[in-house]
Amino acid sequence: MNYLKSYFSVLPFSCLDILILPMQTDDNVGCMVLTGGDKVFAAGADLMDMVGTEFANNLLTDFLGSWNTIRSIGKPILAAVNGMALGGGCELAMMCDIIYAGDNAT
Repeated sequence: MNYLKSYFSVLPFSCLDILILPMQTDDNVGCMVLTGGDKVFAAGADLMDMVGTEFANNLLTDFLGSWNTIRSIGKPILAAVNGMALGGGCELAMMCDIIYAGDNAT
């Protein structure tokens, strides 16, 4: 899943469904592995993107709706964590079926 690794570093979490959903129906895919870099698995959202937003607006606009994709996938998803899993990155790892923590995972 090397292409996931390269896209994940530049695309927001809201793009998870675009990357993961096609694999759900691909018979050549038995499971999925989400991974990040050597120092950081995922840092989560850029908090500057949330400045000025209100809880009610986030709820009405389904702010984290694409994260439901991970919970609804019928194939196992493994989080390969090597480095820090911060904020939403930690939540992302915990939504996976299995977390494999490397020697540098924190």
